[in-house]
Amino acid sequence: MTVKVIDIMSKKQPLFATVKQNIGHVRTIFMNNKVSILPVIDADEYVVGVISHRDLIDQTNDELRVDTIMTAKVYTIPSYENVDIAARIMKKQKIHHLIVTHEKKLVGVVSSFDLLTLVENKRFVEKNPSTPKKAKGAHV
Repeated sequence: MTVKVIDIMSKKQPLFATVKQNIGHVRTIFMNNKVSILPVIDADEYVVGVISHRDLIDQTNDELRVDTIMTAKVYTIPSYENVDIAARIMKKQKIHHLIVTHEKKLVGVVSSFDLLTLVENKRFVEKNPSTPKKAKGAHV
């Protein structure tokens, strides 16, 4: 059985910000929900950016709109994709979160923590399982 992205991401309704919201609102979402990244959506609910807690560190004007500081380059993955593809993208791009979409609309976020939990729980099938090596001089 192949594990899909939708199998490991949070089942809760994803949190998000809209392009017109202000930074103060986003700061409150981060503090109240203990998240470190929010997808940013437009009026049609398409993901147009991401904002992280790091983006807010030097921001003192909470009235600025989200779209003034968000990162417009977004890495997404379809919910039906295999988790190894998600891991490959995250490693290659050196990121800890991927925005999960279905028909280009936000359905969630998958994090490196989600992937580590998968490995920890061993909910995967090894492609080439290793075989135990015999010790030198051991007789069977």
